[in-house]
Amino acid sequence: MPPRNIQVRQLPEPTDAQIESITRVLMDAFYDDSTLQAVLSGQHKNEPVYHTFFRMQVLGLAHSGDIWIAEDETQEDAARKIVGVAGWFGPGRMFMDSQEQREAAEAIKLREVLPKDYAEWFLSFVRSPLVDFHLIPLPTPNLQYLPRVATFPDRWIGKTTEKDNWFLLALAVLPAYQGKGIGQALFRARAALALSDDRRVFWHAVLPETVAMYESWGAVIRGSEVFECMGRKAVVPKWLLELKSPTSGPP
Repeated sequence: MPPRNIQVRQLPEPTDAQIESITRVLMDAFYDDSTLQAVLSGQHKNEPVYHTFFRMQVLGLAHSGDIWIAEDETQEDAARKIVGVAGWFGPGRMFMDSQEQREAAEAIKLREVLPKDYAEWFLSFVRSPLVDFHLIPLPTPNLQYLPRVATFPDRWIGKTTEKDNWFLLALAVLPAYQGKGIGQALFRARAALALSDDRRVFWHAVLPETVAMYESWGAVIRGSEVFECMGRKAVVPKWLLELKSPTSGPP
């Protein structure tokens, strides 16, 4: 259980100020994440890139997803009140799955702040719907790489299974508030509702220690693969996880 001063709630229509606060929570929570550094090719130390990267996710969630926040009720400063966030996509929706969401997420701005070679790699990396967004021409190596990323869940749980259920895109808690049960409370708030509605709950993890934490919460591993970043300059492992229903049998 989180401390009494922490309140977890759904945020159906975030204000501009709340979107900025949530973006900052993600930035602070993942700043030292080695896998994110590999995916961003060192650009995490570039403030415009880092901010634009996470703001794009938050705007996409605000448009098509479901945002839950943890607030510190003792904080009088509204900008510092949000200390944790969980961002979900419900059945039938995914990150960057429509032209409307991509425009709402201001995806084009990421290209504007990235080095050219990195923009070509990353914008083709995000998800296959970006291919028809025509942000950039895709180099041949990415045409081979992109289908693997886009179809990662399909190979382990079947085509559209992830999209037909609840998917956790982001879960983050400010470093000063970590280890207090806030992340798990944020996660379970929406996950419990999904399971009660006979929906499955999926998400991805990229660090072994994070996988172990999620397993302690009741997750089971459905699949895992390793992906190359930026022309084999780094590799990123990815695990596909599912929350085991309390009423289900063995995984």
